[in-house]
Amino acid sequence: VNIWLKVKTSAPIMEVPPQNVTVLDGKDAIISCRVAGAPTPNITWVYQDSEPVDLSGRLQVLESGDLLVAAVRESDAGKYSCVRANEAGQVTAAGYLSVLVRTQIIQPPVDTRVLLGNTATLQCKVSSDPTVPYQVDWFHNGQPVGVGTQRVSIAGDGTLEIQAVRAADVGDYTCALVSPGGNETRTARLSVIELPFAPTNLVATRLDHRLINLTWAPGFDGNSEIVKYIVQRREVSDLGPIPDPLLNWVTELSNVSASKRWVLLRNLKAAASYQFRVSAVNSVGEGSPSDPSNVVALPQEPPSGPPLGFAGSARSSSEIITQWQPPLEEHRNGQVLGYIIRYRLYGYNESPWTSQNITNEAQRNFLIQELITWKDYVLQIAAYNNKGVGVFSDGIKIKTKEGVPEAPPTNVKAEAINSTAIQVW
Repeated sequence: VNIWLKVKTSAPIMEVPPQNVTVLDGKDAIISCRVAGAPTPNITWVYQDSEPVDLSGRLQVLESGDLLVAAVRESDAGKYSCVRANEAGQVTAAGYLSVLVRTQIIQPPVDTRVLLGNTATLQCKVSSDPTVPYQVDWFHNGQPVGVGTQRVSIAGDGTLEIQAVRAADVGDYTCALVSPGGNETRTARLSVIELPFAPTNLVATRLDHRLINLTWAPGFDGNSEIVKYIVQRREVSDLGPIPDPLLNWVTELSNVSASKRWVLLRNLKAAASYQFRVSAVNSVGEGSPSDPSNVVALPQEPPSGPPLGFAGSARSSSEIITQWQPPLEEHRNGQVLGYIIRYRLYGYNESPWTSQNITNEAQRNFLIQELITWKDYVLQIAAYNNKGVGVFSDGIKIKTKEGVPEAPPTNVKAEAINSTAIQVW
């Protein structure tokens, strides 16, 4: 039995021609090109009527003949022609690929610190296709920003501006982009920095005669890290603190570590009462000082320094007049009640001192009497209070004046030399 097989050929017929396709950049695009024909027509894709499509990497031909353009770029836009051919003929069709620039935030807001009362600016710049509309909205801690007030406005490029910022403006700000070309949100934090608040709970405690421990609790840092503390003191009179808080405050320590909550104060006067206050410093500057601490009274001590300007001179062969000024205020350590002058012959270091007690605190000179004629003396002076005698001054050397001989010469002999001369010895 003979069988004859007659093969029939047919020219390609376009069943699903390429269509114009519009996609967002970064998305995948498929341009169709499906035909019927026998034998199965081969396929060639041509870009912009001039060059074959490079079918590698992002561009591939699917089994159906469709062209896949993965992760579309702006440079992929253009005309794509599909040529299907077999021995019976060919068919050609074309479609256009349009690429829309993705609507996205290209300059998002960043964490911002603004000085209290200044203007805060948070950007939210958008890149989009001119043909695609979009809308930018701002949210503060999840709530819509109150645009339209005198202080808050949104510029045409999406930038949020807040004038005269204050503590209520602190928080997270979200820029929300809504568009057919893509939605996106970006968030940044706004901090309003200001001078630090005053420390609180100051407590001054005396540990020793002149050693005070001062403690405090830090206040609000003004949204800017504390860099140091400043400690000030003032003396309190018997009548109490002076009402004006600016008077009599002296800086005791100007660079106390920001991590410290206490400090020891040593350079204080005995027999004085003190108050202290503390202020904090951040990147903005020095904040207000704290309320004054409790009053701490230091006990009296003997004077820690000698009277000033101690000097003297011989007044006669048995008298030396001396003069002086009181010790420095910080060395008195209480009320000076009087002075002690002591003296002895110069060079007789093992001999006891002879002392004179001046009980009148206002007296500034004293006459030492009954001294030996024509001798060098060493003199010193010290002040005293009700806690004792203080530090003596350095010794001064003074010599009494010459005097009349106290006895006649002895063993006197005489001899006649001639009728008119006598030798005496």
